[in-house]
Amino acid sequence: MKEFVIMGYEFDNEKAYLAAKQELEDILQLKNQFDISSYKGCMEFYNSLMEKKLNRTPIGLEYARNIQRDLIKSSRVKNDVPNVMISESLDEKSLREKKKKRDKSENTKMLEKNMLKYKDLYVKMLIINAVLVVTIIAMFIISKKSEKYDVDYFRESIENDYLDWENNLKEREASVSAVEKAESGE
Repeated sequence: MKEFVIMGYEFDNEKAYLAAKQELEDILQLKNQFDISSYKGCMEFYNSLMEKKLNRTPIGLEYARNIQRDLIKSSRVKNDVPNVMISESLDEKSLREKKKKRDKSENTKMLEKNMLKYKDLYVKMLIINAVLVVTIIAMFIISKKSEKYDVDYFRESIENDYLDWENNLKEREASVSAVEKAESGE
């Protein structure tokens, strides 16, 4: 971010900065036209500042106020020096508009902060949901690809083994009894 600083005043936008810079240049040019070492020259310079309204920015106001103080110090009559005239009027409507703009900017900042907070939360939730979906898909794939290891499978496996064993046993008994018949019938 650029810094807009003149004479210790920092401006928040370039437009105000450029206006203050131009006003300072105008004041310095006007100052060269007067002999401000004398009270009369300083008073003419001050009056010229007020006529040309070179006190719209804080820079011009400070310059005018410092000259006014010097004139008051060197004047015998205190009321002889005119007051610093504020050229921009601050009516209630403009104050309300400025307050609305400030409130809107504060609300906007707060909304942006909340938006960032919820955006981070949203991203985290998406990541967690993606991990959960992948886990569920992996579980389905594993269950489809692997053999079934449930009770029915084990029961059928044991019954099949028992039937094979029983059939094998019957065949052996049949072969033993055939051998016995052949021996006894001889």
